[in-house]
Amino acid sequence: MSKLILSTVGTSLLTNIAIKDERKKLYDNSNCLDENNCSQESLKLISELEKKALEKLNKETNNTRIRRLSAELNGIFGFYENNKQSKDDIHFLITTDTFQGKKCGEIIKKYLETKNIQAQIYTPQELTTRTKYNFEQGIKELLKWCDQNLPSYRNAGYEIIFNLTGSFKSLQGYMNTIAMFYADKIIYIFESKKAELIEIPKLPIELDTDIIERYKEKILLMSEGYNYSDKEIFEIPNIIIDEIDGNFFLSVWGELLWNKTKDKFLTKELIQLPYLVF
Repeated sequence: MSKLILSTVGTSLLTNIAIKDERKKLYDNSNCLDENNCSQESLKLISELEKKALEKLNKETNNTRIRRLSAELNGIFGFYENNKQSKDDIHFLITTDTFQGKKCGEIIKKYLETKNIQAQIYTPQELTTRTKYNFEQGIKELLKWCDQNLPSYRNAGYEIIFNLTGSFKSLQGYMNTIAMFYADKIIYIFESKKAELIEIPKLPIELDTDIIERYKEKILLMSEGYNYSDKEIFEIPNIIIDEIDGNFFLSVWGELLWNKTKDKFLTKELIQLPYLVF
C-alpha cells in the first residue's frame, strides 16, 4: 500500500550541529519570520549551520548517523527500516511559519529528493509560538489543510501516517489529537541511540455531535468567520469557543468538530440562517 507520511518539522537539523552558544541564539530568535524580520547575526548563523547540515547529510553514508542529525529523518528512515518503501509514497513536511522552520523544511526536502523520495513543504500561516492567538490560528490553518487534502488520499488507497518525531512539544500535543481523526497511525522515536520506533494506531473515536446539532446555525456562521458577542453564544460550551477582545469564534477543537461533522449536517437539510429566505 502507498503511504502518505506527514512529518512535523522542528529545528533539530540546526540545533544538533550547533554549539551551546549558537543553540541559545537559535532559541532566542526562533520566532523571527523571514530575512526582513531576523537580525543579521541570526541570518549569518543560520546560513552557516545550513551549509554544515547539508555537507554532513551529503557526505554521510551511515544511516544511523544520518538519523541522529534530524528528528524528522530519524522518524522517516526509522519507519522504512520496518516498512517497504513505495515509489508512490508521498511526504508532506509541515513547518512552522518561521525562518528557521522553513529553512529546515527546505534542507530535509532537498535531502529526501536525493534519495528519490517525493516531498512537499506546507507552512500553515501564523503557525508560530509568538502568541497564543498566532499559534491557534496556525493550527486552524493546518486543520483546514488536513480536511481539504487527507481524505482524498485515503479514498485513493493511501495509508495516512503522522510522523511526530520532530517539531516542538506544543504542536505535537495538538497533532496527537488531530491524528486520531485524520491518520491511520502515529509514529514517534525518542532521541536516544537505542530508541525503537513507536507506532500508535488510530483509536476508534466517536464524536458527540449533539453540540453541533443544537447550535449548527451559529457554528456554521462562525466557521465562515462571523464573530458573535458573548450574549449571543453564552449557551455554547467553552471548549469549542475562543474569545479575543470581546469577539467570539470557533476554537481549534470547535473547528475540528465542525470539519468532521459538517457533511452530515449540510447534506441532511437546509440550515436556517438569519436574513436568508429559501
